[in-house]
Amino acid sequence: MARERGAWCEGPFAGRAEQVLSAHGVSKTFTYFPEGEFEDQIARYPSKLCPLAALGDAIEAILLDDAEEALASVARERGVADCDSICLLDRSSSMIGIVADDHSRIENRLLPTAPTQHSLKAHWVFFVSVPDLSEHGYWALVARDGSGVTVVRVN
Repeated sequence: MARERGAWCEGPFAGRAEQVLSAHGVSKTFTYFPEGEFEDQIARYPSKLCPLAALGDAIEAILLDDAEEALASVARERGVADCDSICLLDRSSSMIGIVADDHSRIENRLLPTAPTQHSLKAHWVFFVSVPDLSEHGYWALVARDGSGVTVVRVN
C-alpha cells in the first residue's frame, strides 16, 4: 500500500477502510468509521499520510509490534501467536474505529479518556478493543507526517 497521499488515496474512505481491515485478515470486527470522518479530518488537519495507510499501520502496531504497550505483548504472555491475535480481533465482540474531536462514545460504547485535541491535530487516532485477549483498550496514534505510531494501553 502506498504510504503518501496520492490519487489512490482520495475519498470516500469509510467503505474502503473495511478493505484495509480485510487485507489484514479482519472482517467480523465491529467497526466505527463514520461517513465523511476521514475527509473531515483531512480538511482540518494537514496529513502527508493517507488515512488508509494510517489504519494499516495502526493494526500492525497494536497487534504485531513488539512494544510493551501493544496487544502482541499481551498475546505472547498468554501464549497466543501473532496470527491468533489477529483472529481474536476478527470477532464481533472486538472493535476498531477512528477517533474524532467530538466523540467520547463509539456506538454507545463509552471510550476511555480521549486523546487531546493536540494529539488529533498531529495524529490519526484509532481505538481498538479485543476483550477476548485483554480487558484494556488501545489507542494507536499514527503520526500524520508519517514518522511513526505510538500505542497507548488504556483502562
